[in-house]
Amino acid sequence: YYADFISSKYEAGIWTEFQDWITQQWEFQFDIETDVQEHLCDTTLITMQFGSCTSDRIQWLLQWSYLTEEQKDFVARILEDRRRRKLIHRAAFEYVVCRFYGIILENVYDTMIAEKVLNGGLELVAYSLADISWKYLRIMMDKSLQQSFGDDILTDDKILYAITDVAYLDTIKRQQLLDASSNELLNVFGLEMEVVLAFSEIEYHGMIMNKEKWRENEKLAKPLVEEARKKLDKWFEEQ
Repeated sequence: YYADFISSKYEAGIWTEFQDWITQQWEFQFDIETDVQEHLCDTTLITMQFGSCTSDRIQWLLQWSYLTEEQKDFVARILEDRRRRKLIHRAAFEYVVCRFYGIILENVYDTMIAEKVLNGGLELVAYSLADISWKYLRIMMDKSLQQSFGDDILTDDKILYAITDVAYLDTIKRQQLLDASSNELLNVFGLEMEVVLAFSEIEYHGMIMNKEKWRENEKLAKPLVEEARKKLDKWFEEQ
């Protein structure tokens, strides 16, 4: 589906038009919709959304099950092209799901990771797309349809919901970069965008852990942590 977000209208698109459009995009917004499963390895990819980072504000939505193998291969090449930057919110999810479909995402800008950097990783801060869209743009996003894609049936509401996820990421990114620049965090941004791909690859493969050794280390660390806490409390009391 081809969409013009300014008018909130969409229509059935032509594959060759999408090909021509995406080939010209060297930075674009990207998102997926899936069914809901306990494990990502069991997750079904339902749609892919692509959004423009230019003034035309164009979005495309592809229903994965309707694509031919040739079309899927083309999409994979675009997403794996390191020359093209993909703006994603919570890129680890997109990375791992796409990985199970044989696609390795390259060159991402993750608006959620960027927001965590700007807030020093504080867990008390809200980092959802709806939260940061409100913070930067004062736009209220309705996420009530997030878990409704499992039947692979697209309704008007679902399509509009999905393309909204690739409508604001570029604007949010610009605001975040301004904040990062003023706080000398641009280098950290660059590092974190590479790290999110590495950790997502680890998540995809899984990691073997020696549980007994981990518990031993935990016992050894507890008194050290407690001593550090006491020193910190004492320091605050003396200030």
